[in-house]
Amino acid sequence: MYPILFSLGTINIRANTTFFILGCIAGLYIGRKEVIRQISEKKLVFQPKKIWLFFIVFLPFVYLSGMFNAWIMNWDFLLQNPSWRNFAFSGWISYGGILGALIFGWLYPLITKDDSVGTLDIIALILPIFEGVYRIGCLLNGCCYGKATEGFGGMYLPDVFGNWARRYPTQILYIILGFGLFTILWLARRNKKFEGEIALIFLFLYGIGRFLIDPMRVNIDSLGFLNLYQVLDLGLCVLALIIWLIMKRKVNRQ
Repeated sequence: MYPILFSLGTINIRANTTFFILGCIAGLYIGRKEVIRQISEKKLVFQPKKIWLFFIVFLPFVYLSGMFNAWIMNWDFLLQNPSWRNFAFSGWISYGGILGALIFGWLYPLITKDDSVGTLDIIALILPIFEGVYRIGCLLNGCCYGKATEGFGGMYLPDVFGNWARRYPTQILYIILGFGLFTILWLARRNKKFEGEIALIFLFLYGIGRFLIDPMRVNIDSLGFLNLYQVLDLGLCVLALIIWLIMKRKVNRQ
């Protein structure tokens, strides 16, 4: 649709980059708000510098994990065309960013010895709001587009090459998934039974949502009757469910 929002001289302001940044800003706002709420409820001392230091380390870690995922998915291309430009602009894959963010949220309190706030669950709130905003850029850019269809639900949309057709509106469905998950998690955050439960709920519901949407996308490797992303989706659901059951049992024994 509008892969380039506007230009400043010779510099093109791209939609996917713009909404990636806007998604980060929205996530920072939500994360900071939740940190302040938890600090207030626990009557701890508010330390703004400490919060911003966390995000200064967190954002590059998540970005690089998404890039690393893109390098793995495009490794053949990168080996055939090795250059700093191809490595720097090989794309960004949300799965890598999401898993990287949750790993960071798990490791951070272990390394810093600071578990005053629920870091993992705060990150779980950040991820879906980021996803909802970021996918607006996907829609405008035409990437992550759906298969052509004449059936129910098809919308007249372009692909990344600018070819218009009736397609499954996968980008719009991803946007709905992101904002929908954020709403659910935001309402559930005060009623969690253990630290990390919000993150597990996010992983489980995100896996289900992606499992239903990903078959509508093009250019995903097939693994039998499922595609590669659906296998990852199921893996997330199973992993989240197993950990949730283990943690739930521990809580019930206490």
